[in-house]
Amino acid sequence: MSVNDAMQFIARVRSNENLQAQLRELGIDPDLSEVAALGARLGLNFSIAELRSAFGYEWAMRSIHHGLLKKPD
Repeated sequence: MSVNDAMQFIARVRSNENLQAQLRELGIDPDLSEVAALGARLGLNFSIAELRSAFGYEWAMRSIHHGLLKKPD
């Protein structure tokens, strides 16, 4: 299990409409073990804690990319 696999899963979901649809089918507040199981079916093994960490890294990188973490002058 790894955070790297969870990050790969997030990247795949971002670019794959079929995976997005499968996640939508899980509902607005899915059981994260079901999300991890979906990743496992893709050969990506991660725990719920690793998925949460990867999600946090993803949003931190988005914030940096979009300048949301810049300090005001």
